[in-house]
Amino acid sequence: EEKALADSDVAITNQTKEWAGAEDSDEDDGPPIERHASETFERREQRLASASAAAVDEEKALADSDVAITNQTKEWAGAE
Repeated sequence: EEKALADSDVAITNQTKEWAGAEDSDEDDGPPIERHASETFERREQRLASASAAAVDEEKALADSDVAITNQTKEWAGAE
């Protein structure tokens, strides 16, 4: 027997401050492996950012290439 999902009323509450930058963080409360993964990710992001800045300083393009553009005559959805 299938049960139908019905609409329900919900209460809307105004917030007095933004959620972004909230002081409490789950990052410090997690297991050591998650902290290690987070720290490793942050170090990787810093390396990528510094490599990108160095490439810009040397006026080198990062991952740019010429591509051919083909006009399509029909939509892709439902293509056979």
